[in-house]
Amino acid sequence: MEPNLARFAELLSRDDREIAIDEACFLIDAVIANASEIGTPPHPGDHPATRRDDPIAPHLEVLDDLAASVSEPTLDGLTRRLFDELEYRGNRDDYYNPANSLLPSVIRNRTGIPILLSVLMMEVGRRIQVPLVGVGMPGHFLVRDQVDKGMFVDPFHGGARLREADCERLFQQLHGPHVAFTTQYLLPVPRLSIVVRVLNNLLAVARQQKDRPLLAAVLLLRTNIEGLPNDEHTELAAALTSLGRFDAAAETLESFAVGAEPESAERAIAEAMNLRARLN
Repeated sequence: MEPNLARFAELLSRDDREIAIDEACFLIDAVIANASEIGTPPHPGDHPATRRDDPIAPHLEVLDDLAASVSEPTLDGLTRRLFDELEYRGNRDDYYNPANSLLPSVIRNRTGIPILLSVLMMEVGRRIQVPLVGVGMPGHFLVRDQVDKGMFVDPFHGGARLREADCERLFQQLHGPHVAFTTQYLLPVPRLSIVVRVLNNLLAVARQQKDRPLLAAVLLLRTNIEGLPNDEHTELAAALTSLGRFDAAAETLESFAVGAEPESAERAIAEAMNLRARLN
């Protein structure tokens, strides 16, 4: 398995409290950056035992530096630095650009979608002991203060402070006044769920834009997370086949067959054999 992918799979297999969201997002970026090489034999230097460079270390250092630049280790100081001084904002003009869902690009461009801007705020906050959690309100991710638990922050709208009634109004603006709102939408979400939601956004963009390398990379990441739909292996195999990665597509189908129903497994094995025949 490609080293960045193996590292991602191991990270997300941990207890939820041990999942580092920043590392997971940086590993997503690293795998996608090598999307054109998915399914190709690894280079000799890519073996975990011999690889010397860490592709996410520079990004972690950028977050450390960003945290060090916050003059006051409070929620006020954090929001002032990110949203007033550095002017991080939601990308309204090009919302579905994949860069908006890749943390290094969000940090560099100072723009993104709600969940990535929230991840940025949470991870900078963690470094300065400002405790924040993610809130997966449908359609618009938010951040919740753990000191004043009735306080929410909307990073997409420049760090706007919200109370429960404000969140409900925002929800209704997005979904319409006839869609019921529940306070359950404002509960903290697990770290794993945050990473999966980042991948959900990238998957939707890849499908919409018919970006086959991106689609293959995102599906490869998703199929290495326990509990996600097993049938995504077949979509991954199709994406790999479209890229001419027949051997990798066959391996994907064979992996899917192990846990599939007998009829589905039989079809997957037959298709894998057809793909391997194309290699001869």
